Amino acid sequence: MAYQFKTPPLAHQLADFEATRDLEAWGHFHEQGTGKAKIGVDTCAALYQSGQIDGVLVIAPNGVHRNWVTDEIVKHCPDEVSPSSLAYYASRAGTRAQARAGEELLAHRGLAWLAMTYDGVMTPQGRALARAFLNKRRCLMCLDEAHKIKNPAAHRTKAIRAAVPLARYRRIMSGTPVANSPFDVYAPVLFLDPNFWVRELGIHTFLTFQHEFGVFGTRSAGPGGRKEQFVEGYKHLDVLHATLAKISSRVLKEDVLDLPPKVYTKRYFEMDPDQAKFYKSLRDEYVARFDSGEECTAMMAMTRLLRLQQVTSGYVPSDDDKVLRPVGRVNRRLKLLEEVVEDFPGQKIVWCRFQQDVAQVCALFGDRARRADGVATDRERDRALDDFHAGRAEMLVSNPATTGISTGLTLNEAKTIVYYNCSYSYVDRVQSEDRCHRIGQDQSPSYVDFVAEDSVDERVIDALISKHGTAAEVNGDRLREWLR
Repeated sequence: MAYQFKTPPLAHQLADFEATRDLEAWGHFHEQGTGKAKIGVDTCAALYQSGQIDGVLVIAPNGVHRNWVTDEIVKHCPDEVSPSSLAYYASRAGTRAQARAGEELLAHRGLAWLAMTYDGVMTPQGRALARAFLNKRRCLMCLDEAHKIKNPAAHRTKAIRAAVPLARYRRIMSGTPVANSPFDVYAPVLFLDPNFWVRELGIHTFLTFQHEFGVFGTRSAGPGGRKEQFVEGYKHLDVLHATLAKISSRVLKEDVLDLPPKVYTKRYFEMDPDQAKFYKSLRDEYVARFDSGEECTAMMAMTRLLRLQQVTSGYVPSDDDKVLRPVGRVNRRLKLLEEVVEDFPGQKIVWCRFQQDVAQVCALFGDRARRADGVATDRERDRALDDFHAGRAEMLVSNPATTGISTGLTLNEAKTIVYYNCSYSYVDRVQSEDRCHRIGQDQSPSYVDFVAEDSVDERVIDALISKHGTAAEVNGDRLREWLR
């Protein structure tokens, strides 16, 4: 019997579904916003209808796991499949309601979906529920944003890979499979097929994998002449891409979607005189250290860059970054946000690097804004998202590094995205930009970056937008160039 879609697929979704639905293992490396979750839902429903599975375990970042239950399954899973789903929260593990919901899901007659977070599956209660679910039901196990297990030595990675024998079918999904380097695909692919790298390339260990595809150099690591290895670049990437194509598919938005283009805008502001004075003294101190011949590792460069950004954001940092006290009489970055909010109508996402900034923005705009960063509880973030989707909030204020807000969610309601200040992570930037640049977006979203004049802000933003990532761009010599 032909599978009947609840929602019609786009051409690339249909092609991928038909080519992969019966495969035991596959990776959907589709760019954010191309609708890879729909392919996953349709695959699971089709496998259920053919009698192959009756359970789906989805492991995703916090918040994204809820999105599967509240959006993707509801929207795409056919009603005749009789789906029942549970978004598991580790913070509610001890409640009777969640325990009862878990028991009901295990006993459900129909296709049962259990969505858990990467952190939740590591708790004793979460691990027990996942094991019980995999043992009781014939399951497809899916890792959404699978680059979360890129470190093969991490406890999380090992725990998830240990469940592989219990899952009849396995899927991984990621729009950024190579988040920071080609090394990031090694562990996620082992979840799909523990023998893949051995069978295809004769590679038995992660170290061998790194030396097969990495080019390493040696540099000074501090006093005493100690040396350390570092990655200078990569090699044989054509071989890696060809090998990955045997177990995964890659889809880019520009190839399959007719989305309106992104529009980038910079808004400049002058720092408060006291703030500018402190910034200049700190910058001059760093330049003097360079001129004295001081060694500057990439880590030191990133720390100094962070210190300078804290100053442009209105804070004097302590040595351990635990205390940020205001500098300057007027926070001109915050004043600029007031202007931008008035200049750009409609709903907005405001991305802030620091918790203090999130708190200040929310305090300034009151009921017009909802806080959704790591300080908010799971329930508070859920309510914030619901209010934003329903139009009860004009602004969603968060940190790009907040798992589940900057990844996996569709926030097409926003037509303006403000980067109040930037994370230095290329992955955070790409993921956060694409929350509103997805299927269903009918307007060109505006991305507004705030830039403190005569500061490193502009160089950082240019590196991120050009898809290089600050961490990859900045080493000691590069920071010297940026400061001058």
